[in-house]
Amino acid sequence: QDALRHTFRRGFITLLICGMAQKMVPGFLQKPRLAYPSLVIWILVFGNASVSCRVVPLLLPLGRLPPRAVNAAMLALAWSGLFAWITIALTGWNLWQTACLRRTGDVPVR
Repeated sequence: QDALRHTFRRGFITLLICGMAQKMVPGFLQKPRLAYPSLVIWILVFGNASVSCRVVPLLLPLGRLPPRAVNAAMLALAWSGLFAWITIALTGWNLWQTACLRRTGDVPVR
């Protein structure tokens, strides 16, 4: 049940916001493009890694697995938090740099 709740609430909604913000925020800010469009693929990779590391171990029958597999599942749960923070940080940084773009859209203002 926790995996299902995470899939819909935290994982899905976070990925949805991180994905749509990349497309919508430049238009809201009247900017011609994202500051770093190539960064979007990394946001996708880290976001999906976070959701996978959080959901997959919770779907495993941990009581019937060997201790090494249980340890690996717990390690994946720990990594999911780090991947989520990286996803949020990359999204925030890319959108902040987009907000700092000049009107021409060439380089972020320092």
